[in-house]
Amino acid sequence: MNKIKECSPSDLLADQFLEKAQVFNNNIEVIKVLKSRTYNSEEVNVLVRASSDGNRRHFNVYL
Repeated sequence: MNKIKECSPSDLLADQFLEKAQVFNNNIEVIKVLKSRTYNSEEVNVLVRASSDGNRRHFNVYL
């Protein structure tokens, strides 16, 4: 029996970022570097760090 993986709050934050980023540039591709959320958008590589601790949510974007 296959279980469907539930999205973590960190995954939801990263997905919300991608939705908003695609408004500016629809050509965003995922770059897999270990377990990081790294994306390439035109000439910029973007590292997204999202985490949650209870009701607190932390979101950082590094260019």
